[in-house]
Amino acid sequence: MSRRKYGLTPEDLQAWEQLARTTRPFDRAGRGAPPAPPLPPEAAAGRPADPSPSPPPPVPPAGPAGARMRPPALGDLRSGHLVDMDGRTAGRLKRGRLDIDGRIDLHGMTQESAHAALRGFLRRGREQGWRCVLVITGKGGRSGDSGTGVLRRAVPMWLNGVDLRPLVVGFINATPRHGGEGALYVMLRRRRESGP
Repeated sequence: MSRRKYGLTPEDLQAWEQLARTTRPFDRAGRGAPPAPPLPPEAAAGRPADPSPSPPPPVPPAGPAGARMRPPALGDLRSGHLVDMDGRTAGRLKRGRLDIDGRIDLHGMTQESAHAALRGFLRRGREQGWRCVLVITGKGGRSGDSGTGVLRRAVPMWLNGVDLRPLVVGFINATPRHGGEGALYVMLRRRRESGP
């Protein structure tokens, strides 16, 4: 397998040069919105003069405050899909060879209480610096036609939810000694250290 060559193709370079010629630096002082581009002469001729120009649309704040408004785009997690992990760690997780920093047993709970308990557990675990936790859902199978328990189906969806997805790197069914298909190993994202 050959390595991908990086760099710009001649077409990319030409497109970049065209873009660079048509842009202007942003006014960092924030002294107002940039002027509207001039209208083509044929469009301006048929338009009556507007005595009261409309105010410019609000500009979102720049810098750290504006950056917090939009969470990073994170893809959906699937059981066993461990792309954000190095190969060695992913292999150890699949074999159940990572130290389990914490465990929570959800089976027997209602969906609402299980979701709240899982949310609190994962947040506390991340704050404490945990990496691998065991979430016991139970195998289910007695409460419906699908053959899988309600929590067993719900927990992966919850891990992909807006509130938990930023905390989780990946998850996979546990090995039989930790509950097999009735439990999940969940890898938590490392907490970023704040500056000095």
